[in-house]
Amino acid sequence: MRISTERLYYEAESTGFRPEILEKVIYLIHLLNRFSEDPFLKDRFVLKGGTALNVFCFNYPRLSVDIDINYIGSADREVMLQEKNPMESAIENIVLDEGMVPQRKPSEHAGGKWAIRYPSAIQGQGIIEIDLNYLDRVPLWTITRVNSFKLGEFQANNIPIQDLHELASGKLRALFSRHSSRDLFDAHQLMNQQHIDIDKLRLGFIVYGGSSRVDWRHTKLENIHFEWREFQNMLIPLLRKTDLGKRDDPKSWAEKILTECKSALENLFPFRENETQFLHELLENGKIDASLLTSDRSLNQRIHSNPALLWKAENVKQYKNK
Repeated sequence: MRISTERLYYEAESTGFRPEILEKVIYLIHLLNRFSEDPFLKDRFVLKGGTALNVFCFNYPRLSVDIDINYIGSADREVMLQEKNPMESAIENIVLDEGMVPQRKPSEHAGGKWAIRYPSAIQGQGIIEIDLNYLDRVPLWTITRVNSFKLGEFQANNIPIQDLHELASGKLRALFSRHSSRDLFDAHQLMNQQHIDIDKLRLGFIVYGGSSRVDWRHTKLENIHFEWREFQNMLIPLLRKTDLGKRDDPKSWAEKILTECKSALENLFPFRENETQFLHELLENGKIDASLLTSDRSLNQRIHSNPALLWKAENVKQYKNK
C-alpha cells in the first residue's frame, strides 16, 4: 500500500489532522486489517490501548500512532512459548510484505516490540511502533470484533478489541503509572463521554492495578498530573486543527481536562474493604483471592489464571522469602 502526496494532503484537509500524523494512522489501519486477515494471527491477538479507544470507540478525538496488542492464543504458558516465534514471524512477514522495515526493540517480560519504518510521502520515512504483550493473555471480559470509525476513506474492519471496561482498566493503570498526557486525554474521554459500569470498572482497576509495578494500595487521585511541555509535544500534534482553534488558552484547557478527569475518577476511591484485602493478599502474601472481588465463577477463574497476577504473586513470594 502506498499513499500519494496529493491524496495525503487531501485527506489531511478534509479530516483536519496534520498530514504526517494522519499518514502514520492510515498505515496503522492497513496493518491492522492485514493482521485480522492473517490465518495465524487473526484469532491470537486483541487490540488495546489508545488506538482501540480513539479509532474504535471515540471516533478520533485524537489520532493514535502505535499498535498495542495482547497475545490471546492460549493461557497455557507452554503453548504460548510454542506460538511466540510463529506469532512474531507472522507480524514481521506482513510488515515486510508491505515494503516496511521491522526493527526489534527491547521489551519487558519477553514481549515483542518493533519500530516499523515505512516510506513516507512527505518526510522520507515514518515510524509506527508495535508492542506485543504476552502477560495479559487472559482477558477478563469478552472480546468483540468491530469495525473502526472511518478516517476519511480509510477503515479497519473486523478487528478484535477488548471490552470497554478492560480498555479502561488498562488505560487507568497507565495513567496512574506513567502520567502521560495521552493517557490523561483518553481517561477524560472515557470517564466523561462513555457509559461505564463503575462496579465493573472498579474490579478491572484493582486487577490491572494489582499487576502494576507500583504498589496499588498507595494509588490516589493526587498522583495524576501532566507536564505542559509533554502535553504540547505528545498530545497536541494528534488533535484536529479545528479543535485546537476553539481553544483560546490551550494550557487552561489542559488544566480543565485534569480537573474533570480527577472528578470523574472519584467513583473509584476510596478502595472498598474487599478491594484493599485483595491487594493486601496479593502484595503481602503472594496470594490471588479472586473471591474477594467477584462471585462470578468464570470471572473468578480468569482472575486466578491471570499470568500478570501470577507473575506478580511469584515475585512477592520470592521477595518475602529472601
